[in-house]
Amino acid sequence: MHLLIFNSYFFCISDTDEELKEWKTKFEERIALLESKISKLGREMTDTDTKSSILKQTINECIREISKLQTEAEVMSTNLFLF
Repeated sequence: MHLLIFNSYFFCISDTDEELKEWKTKFEERIALLESKISKLGREMTDTDTKSSILKQTINECIREISKLQTEAEVMSTNLFLF
């Protein structure tokens, strides 16, 4: 009997076709599960990037608004001293 090692799994070369099919099915199921997880993580990363971009834009808009209000307050303050 000979052993074949593939990705830390041991295969017996004398395995029957049925046993090899079972191993193949298990690998295919595992690969499908991992691909699904990778896809989900990719979507989550995209969602996070989108959310981050929106938050950065909101922060910038708030900073611009604060700047405008500060400028208006300074103008009003200056005008009060003129009268």
